[in-house]
Amino acid sequence: MSVTVADMMKLPSLQGAKIIAGRKGLTRILSSVSVLEYADPTFTQNALFDHIEFYGNEIVITAFANIKDDVDAQCNNIRRLAEAGEVGIILYYVGILMPRVDARLAALADELDFTLILMPENRMDLRYSEVICEVMEAIFQDQQSNISLVTEILERVSALAEHQRTIDTVLKMLSDRMHVSIILTGSDGRILNEAAWPRSRAGELQTLLPTLSLSGQPGTPLRKNGLLIYSYVINADYSPMNLYLFHTGKPLEQNILRQFTDVIQLSVNLWSRRHGEVATRELVRAILQDEPAKMRRLADIFHIDVASIHTMWILSACQKASEWVCEELTAELQRLLSPYSASVLIDVYEDVLVLFMDGRQSLTEEQSIRSGILNSLETRKISAVMTCCNHLEHTVDARNAFLLNQECLEDAGKIFPSQQVFQLSEIRFAQQCRDILNQGELAIREETAVLGPLLDIPEGKELLKTLSTYLLDAQSGITRTAARLFVHKNTIKYRLQRCSESCGFHIGHQPETMALYRAAALCRLIS
Repeated sequence: MSVTVADMMKLPSLQGAKIIAGRKGLTRILSSVSVLEYADPTFTQNALFDHIEFYGNEIVITAFANIKDDVDAQCNNIRRLAEAGEVGIILYYVGILMPRVDARLAALADELDFTLILMPENRMDLRYSEVICEVMEAIFQDQQSNISLVTEILERVSALAEHQRTIDTVLKMLSDRMHVSIILTGSDGRILNEAAWPRSRAGELQTLLPTLSLSGQPGTPLRKNGLLIYSYVINADYSPMNLYLFHTGKPLEQNILRQFTDVIQLSVNLWSRRHGEVATRELVRAILQDEPAKMRRLADIFHIDVASIHTMWILSACQKASEWVCEELTAELQRLLSPYSASVLIDVYEDVLVLFMDGRQSLTEEQSIRSGILNSLETRKISAVMTCCNHLEHTVDARNAFLLNQECLEDAGKIFPSQQVFQLSEIRFAQQCRDILNQGELAIREETAVLGPLLDIPEGKELLKTLSTYLLDAQSGITRTAARLFVHKNTIKYRLQRCSESCGFHIGHQPETMALYRAAALCRLIS
């Protein structure tokens, strides 16, 4: 049995606390407590947040002190923590710092099954440390008396987002839980995954591998360089893998060691059936799951210069990619891309089709590839949209671009409804517009104020439609705008002149027109 949120609520330090939202999360298991003090979602904080390893199941303590009056920022933090797998928030000092808990905050927590706990209001004598000490003591005592790694780890991993459900995540959870370093290799001795304890030791233990042998008795440690080293064979579907555990201190109990191997064996079968086979699919996943060590090893096997991969295209359809992607289509796309790229990687990941190419394609080459792909889809009667992510400097840029596309492609489709092909810059623009909406009514009014003079005249709505089509759909082309609106191009010229007169600047002059472009996009996103 493990400590759940419901168990935590019975602790003395939480007497008087109330669950105000997210009751469906009461059965979730707790792994730790963390404190969120500086919650303003600035660029720096976002960068730090994105580089922290999150494996979920933490309860977060906060007072939202520096965003006490900003409900949108509070919601953004809850949404972000829920995406990272955290189980809930304990709110302190409401009535002193935060004036009250807004209904939107509770509604969002209910929607995400993210438990929202309110400590007694208007109390200045409450201390974070009391809850931290009691919760961590309960977790520690439970871990010592009820060690059930299989249930605990598998439940925690299953609750994470799909892109986090990997062998790498499992090994890091086990490493953190039992304070051991873990290395998993293929049958040929090549390292597939490593989880070091502490993390700063990553890479140090690899030098010991050539001196180790699997001929010893499983569960009997080898003593070397002050370490106890345990070795096991993990039976994967395609080829066996070698597991090494490095521990400092007293020997691990046989029961714990059996659970270790059970967890890893089950994880291999559940989340990485072809983990033992060196395949292109694993390299694509290593890139998109941000596993740099594994990515470099696989790239070395394939003789692929990962640093030369600068292009990623994503094909998304209404159906899951597994329902329309077949070997024939993949082979055809491979043939289509090969003349333009020495290395082509294609795989289905998180229900979309992802294509990687090395080098930097010219605009003409990109247009040729794009036409070929769309023709291939059309002949198979597949309706899909394409996102072109070009000139990526690093593989981490590819991962970030993929996650951004998954999050913002729907908004981009609302802003540019007639497009079948999106550039990464347009996905980023959609994210910027969504961020403005999330900031609330004041920010929206400020960004759309530039449209005020236009909407004040009788034909304002018609002019806005023309202007939006001209800027967002027709790439500022009068002929294309006229064709889309089924009117003569002289009519478009007249309407744009009216827009210029109302706004006080010529449509097309920068940077003024950029404000119109963003305002028109926001109007579409709102509607």
